[in-house]
Amino acid sequence: MQLALDVTRPYSFAQTLAFVRRFPPCQGDYLVTDDALTAAVTIGDRAVSFTLSAPRGQLVVEVEGAHAEAVARCAVDFVGARDDLAPLYAAAQDDPPFAALVAQLHGLHHVRFLTLAEIAVYCVMMQRTPIKLAAALKRRFLARFGVPVEVAGHTLRAMPSLDAVAALAPDELGAAIGHARKG
Repeated sequence: MQLALDVTRPYSFAQTLAFVRRFPPCQGDYLVTDDALTAAVTIGDRAVSFTLSAPRGQLVVEVEGAHAEAVARCAVDFVGARDDLAPLYAAAQDDPPFAALVAQLHGLHHVRFLTLAEIAVYCVMMQRTPIKLAAALKRRFLARFGVPVEVAGHTLRAMPSLDAVAALAPDELGAAIGHARKG
């Protein structure tokens, strides 16, 4: 099923894709092509994949299953498509160095972590840790505890629910990521 998503203009899906490609905590977690982004989110205890694209400038999500509306809400929040950028652009007008940066990233809305569980896990991984190492620890976590879903010959791993993450034993976490104290 393909659902059109409301966005707050200006919105640039190309900027979203560029950000996801260069942000280490996202690298390897999603399938990113020239014009689409495929991710997975846990609904209940199973992973559901979705694909975002912007044909003819309209942001759409493609998702199958009974939870399409919930996944669509998650997808639009993930890419910050409904954020109002007007105050940011207004503030930039009086700050030439900032205005230059805003112009360069025009239409970029804040891409977020998909779920509260994902940001909670990543926050622990990044404490006193360089960003690339924290991203690697997150990928180790997902390799062990992520909920798999097959998409176009690739396995994506959705972050388990917050309850499932909270139920994990610290020693099991530490062993999975190779860092006992973070476990």
